[in-house]
Amino acid sequence: MHNPLPNRCLVYDLDTTLPFPTYFHKYVTETFRSDLALRPEHHRFFRVIPADTYLIEFSSDRRHMRRPDGSWIKPPPSYPPILSNTNMHCLGDFICMSAGKGPGAVYSLSEFVQYFYKSPHVVAQHNK
Repeated sequence: MHNPLPNRCLVYDLDTTLPFPTYFHKYVTETFRSDLALRPEHHRFFRVIPADTYLIEFSSDRRHMRRPDGSWIKPPPSYPPILSNTNMHCLGDFICMSAGKGPGAVYSLSEFVQYFYKSPHVVAQHNK
């Protein structure tokens, strides 16, 4: 996600069939349904990490791609693993949805929408 202007939040999702980039409101309304129909244990959460933090801290030695005996589940990519300066494997911290653990902030679906959706009506009032 990128906020190029105070009233615009764009989503750059390489796996979507929506336009690239897509405005946040369109992305959320066409990608996610409400959590109301889901059991609480299936509610969606989002870890939002600033890009500079991600680029500096993310590190994965690909252990999640191996079976318990050490063999590959599927052949790994041809490029080297992404390792930070500390060379620590920290993938678990990045995918954990517990607040207070890992980088960035964790949002429920409703918090995520409230935080990133820029209502044209509210923005128009703000710009007056």
